[in-house]
Amino acid sequence: MPISPERRINKYINKVDPETIKAHFSALKPSMVEQISNIFPLLYQMEVATKTVLDSNGVPMGNYPMYLSFARQVWRKINITRIGGTTLDNEIGILLHIWTQRGLDSTILRQILRDVFGYLPPA
Repeated sequence: MPISPERRINKYINKVDPETIKAHFSALKPSMVEQISNIFPLLYQMEVATKTVLDSNGVPMGNYPMYLSFARQVWRKINITRIGGTTLDNEIGILLHIWTQRGLDSTILRQILRDVFGYLPPA
């Protein structure tokens, strides 16, 4: 049976109530802080390793943000979405294509994959 418009409206009003939202996030906050506290050190290590690759290749500082964005996207695919196999290969292939089309050096991108993530993309 379809849900009536009145019921949908009331449900929406309750959902966006500031007190309801506050209670929801207050309950989730401890686990959210714990989760992010475990993630930030890993993210930091990845960024330092990426900057080391960029420094060794003489990449201009102005290009660092784009390479770091690429590295963060790869990091997310590997560590957050936890995909693997052919799916990961396809996703990383797409990222390589996107970032080379944006003007980044594919050799440096592949070096980041190898040196930072230990990942060797298919040929």
